[in-house]
Amino acid sequence: MKKLLMSWIGEADLKQFESGNVGPVESFIDQVAEWNDKIFILYAYPTERVHPFLLHLSKVAKHKLIQPVEIGLNDPTSYAEVFPIVDKLLESVRHTAEHKSAQLNIFLSPGTPTMQAVWVLLSKTKYPAVCWSGYKSRCSVVELPFHIELEYLEQANEQVDISLENALEDKAFIKNFETIVGESPIIKTQIQRAKQLAKRAVSVLILGPTGSGKEVFAQAIHNASAQSKGEFVAVNCGALPSELAESILFGHVKGAFTGAVNDQAGLIKQADHGTLFLDEIGELPLNLQVKLLRVLQEKTFRPLGAKKDEVSQFRLIAATHQDLMEQVEIGAFREDLFYRIAIGILKLPSLVEREDDSVLIAEWLLKQINLELADQPGYVSKKFNQNVKKIIRNHSWLGNVRELRATVLRICAWSEKKEINAEDFEQAILVRKSKSRSWFESNTSQGIDLELILNDVQKFYIKEASRITAGQITKMAALLGFKNHQTLKKRMENLGL
Repeated sequence: MKKLLMSWIGEADLKQFESGNVGPVESFIDQVAEWNDKIFILYAYPTERVHPFLLHLSKVAKHKLIQPVEIGLNDPTSYAEVFPIVDKLLESVRHTAEHKSAQLNIFLSPGTPTMQAVWVLLSKTKYPAVCWSGYKSRCSVVELPFHIELEYLEQANEQVDISLENALEDKAFIKNFETIVGESPIIKTQIQRAKQLAKRAVSVLILGPTGSGKEVFAQAIHNASAQSKGEFVAVNCGALPSELAESILFGHVKGAFTGAVNDQAGLIKQADHGTLFLDEIGELPLNLQVKLLRVLQEKTFRPLGAKKDEVSQFRLIAATHQDLMEQVEIGAFREDLFYRIAIGILKLPSLVEREDDSVLIAEWLLKQINLELADQPGYVSKKFNQNVKKIIRNHSWLGNVRELRATVLRICAWSEKKEINAEDFEQAILVRKSKSRSWFESNTSQGIDLELILNDVQKFYIKEASRITAGQITKMAALLGFKNHQTLKKRMENLGL
């Protein structure tokens, strides 16, 4: 009987080869030397690193055919990525005439635990196979003493909601600038500027309303820069607990405070030779702004309780929906830190400012979600009809791309249809009750406070303008019909804004 072998290349294989030793894959190929059929070698590492090892394997395999398969993975621990790719590969191999009757053999040992789990799941369900494992130079058949039957499938169904939540927050698809969707001139300009900034070792400040894609841009800049060799470390400054914020950022030594039972490296150290992304930097407390300024100036910092400084060479990317110049004027943000971080500035528009980009983005999001949910029981890949596109184009999307993604995911989660129609999509949109309605529902015969109502109207539209323009006072004034921004600022002061 013909035999096929499939295996990932793992980090151990490459390190052993680079040091002149024999790794798991090479050891297994040598052990099954009598086989003369195809060996599929999967890898998710850069080709330049893997190529010498593949050439070596070809020599070791002698008369056996090595078939390298490059797999594009952003996250080798993501089931949403690994499962559909491996499933599709096995399906294509099994549908090839010469492989239909061949015995499938899978070497489990190399790769991440996610890769190993996917092998096991597929070998026990859709593609029966002989599974092998190896330790040092010994490889043997693995007996998997279970069957995936109804009780297991029922338990898997219970995990669907968790998978949906993970899909909503999954950023694994953020790879490079090509994944930033948009044809409007305003977004193309920002993409071009971001590409240039990726080449420069300078701090970057990304401005834009909530949900406009600030972290997407930050991740893309990191991936296209020299800092991509290090980690992309993201933290939301507004979510930092005040009592632990300094420790989280700068780290601490054992005994620095009650509960500090071990030395702990902070995020600044973790970002060494990589990128530190501080989202909503306007929320960073003033005392930590001082410490961050010192790190940016000197590239050194001192963990809580430590006696010596440490070094961290990182690139800072900061983001905010606030107008930091306004925050500087009122003393909420340090002027010296602002000028330190505001070197490369990107200004991301709201979705409503991006012309017809909303439809392009929605279709791209639908493709991603179809991929993410493909392995879930009974899921049917979906598409929009033309009427849905009209709704997407005309909706205001106050939450920008984040709201759009949540809406597309919501309809995919509950619909069993292949084509999403207008009625279904409208039901998936969360409608915000207009605050303006209450202004006209008061019973004048019972007496009203007209001054208070007028103030509420002004506050509402000023806040809306601030959200749309990311707090840029000049643009806000233009949107609201003020002759200049000084008049608007005075009005805001009178309203306590």
